[in-house]
Amino acid sequence: MEKIDFTGVEQTMLTTLYLRACGLEEVMLARDESASMVWGIEQTVRMPTGEPRPAAETLAFRRRLRPVTPPGDPRAPVAYR
Repeated sequence: MEKIDFTGVEQTMLTTLYLRACGLEEVMLARDESASMVWGIEQTVRMPTGEPRPAAETLAFRRRLRPVTPPGDPRAPVAYR
């Protein structure tokens, strides 16, 4: 993994850095200074076979296998006494 020098990085609301590890994974790091958080967003993921594949393509395939079901009615039954 390559070492990144953070000197000279512009202090903005959201700074985006790209890291690559061995060509198998690609992760975008997004820093949100107002929330004091860092988000790691996978662009390329490694499959169980070891080959890289775009994360969006993998997610679309998983959603076809198991479609997202809408949540039920969130309201609780009302009981008056």
